[in-house]
Amino acid sequence: MLPRLERNCDDVFHRRPVISLPPFSPHTLAPKLLAWYDRHGRDLPWRTPKPDPYCVLVSEIMLQQTTVATVIPYFLRWMHTWPTLNALAKTNIEDVLHAWQGLGYYRRARNLHLAAHHIVHKHQGVFPHTEKDLLSLPGVGPYTARAIMAIAFNQRVVTIDGNIARVFARILEKPGVKETLLRTLHTDITCFLPSTRIGDYTQALMDLGALICRPQAPRCEMCPLQGICQSAQHTTTHLFPEKKEKRIKPTLFGHFFFVLSEKAGEIGVLLEKEEQSLLKGLWRPLTSLWMDEDREPTFPYPASWQPVGDIKHVFTHFDLWLNLWCGVVTPTSAPTASWVRFEDLDQYPMSALAKKSFRCLEKHPSSFLVQRPCKKAHSA
Repeated sequence: MLPRLERNCDDVFHRRPVISLPPFSPHTLAPKLLAWYDRHGRDLPWRTPKPDPYCVLVSEIMLQQTTVATVIPYFLRWMHTWPTLNALAKTNIEDVLHAWQGLGYYRRARNLHLAAHHIVHKHQGVFPHTEKDLLSLPGVGPYTARAIMAIAFNQRVVTIDGNIARVFARILEKPGVKETLLRTLHTDITCFLPSTRIGDYTQALMDLGALICRPQAPRCEMCPLQGICQSAQHTTTHLFPEKKEKRIKPTLFGHFFFVLSEKAGEIGVLLEKEEQSLLKGLWRPLTSLWMDEDREPTFPYPASWQPVGDIKHVFTHFDLWLNLWCGVVTPTSAPTASWVRFEDLDQYPMSALAKKSFRCLEKHPSSFLVQRPCKKAHSA
């Protein structure tokens, strides 16, 4: 029988009635879980009878901060384009970033490309299987390394993501917010590891957390582990994991400048390649600095500048408001920018933010802008 967990921090744990739990040996969890997984596990394209470590790496990197439903079509296109590590290592970063458009967190794409180079050139194309070697790959942290070890190589290691942390926090009534549990649960749940089918066991826990032991409205009545789950027996699933106090995100402000010019009878726009780490390697219109207050724009070229709208974009750690401006200038060039025809824009990898700004521009054709100059300005 599971020991009762006493609490000093919250009276709710002292007031609840004593409930008898069925006999519970750590070795009973995996068989129940795997039997459920064999019937109800998700059919995902990276799950194959003989897992490919490259597929596991790509899927795990894509799934960071991104839902399964969003990842599936990207994964399928990725594997069709670069079915092997060698194929990915040989391609250029522009093509990789272009394929990643819409997934966000573009550093993941750059790291995948670098990881392929690392494996091909430093491991002679043999996928590493030790934690030390996996951690040497760009973009691979402890969780991803252990997920690859468990799923691709069936090694007996504990893997803990947000879903798995929530499952065991409820089974054991383990206090702590998710970030704390990701660090502290390892010792508590090692005893539950089965001796075989480690990859299936790991993915079964992920599926249980995604489908049954959900953050809100868990489906306890459908859970194969209900009989051995302390929080299900005590009706305390809503208390685990503990809720993290939400921080108020700051708001930044800035300007995008669509610098239009005509060459050989065709209208094009100046694009710059982003050099900052957040969106490094992606193309965008010319931009101001992003500040914590809304300031008047300093335009990059003398022109009759027309406002074409404003957009809001949500990043993980801040919100951004951008004012969009469009100016038609004589043919020009800049050391850090490239003139691009509108019909060629699809060839340049852009962030969702840049694409959103161009959709706003499309509502204001360039001919309209030429005829309706709005704000005369001189460059700084």
